[in-house]
Amino acid sequence: MHHLDKKDGGFNYKATFLLSLAYLLYGMLRKAVPVSTSLLIQEMNFSKADIGLISASFGVGFGLSKLIGGFLCDIYSCKKILTLGLCTASVSSLVFLLIESNRSLSFRLVWLWHGFAQGVGWPAIASLIYDNFDSVGRGSVWSLISSVSYYIL
Repeated sequence: MHHLDKKDGGFNYKATFLLSLAYLLYGMLRKAVPVSTSLLIQEMNFSKADIGLISASFGVGFGLSKLIGGFLCDIYSCKKILTLGLCTASVSSLVFLLIESNRSLSFRLVWLWHGFAQGVGWPAIASLIYDNFDSVGRGSVWSLISSVSYYIL
């Protein structure tokens, strides 16, 4: 088991900050569809059913990748999985915003991929929490990281 530099009596502030930042960024990237919903309906004439299908495609990708992400974290570096997931989610958010087609299938496919990129993040974060904190501090760090995007976003 590897540990990041521990300071101040064993509490790892650096890891807590970095994991909180990663989860916050994931939370911010999830906002592309909710923020653009009215634009998709007004400017691109999408129906509410289209918006529902786009949103649902995220859930499918997210659910599948959480399972796969756990296996990937057992095989590869969790830091690399976390970074790759954040980068992929960032790119898919940009692609989502740049799609000029008025076909909801394009949006669904990109948002499915975005959900997949988002889903690998939590298993990586969970594994990094386990690796970098002892059993006494794990619960506090877990709750802090889990709630950070709700308070800021």
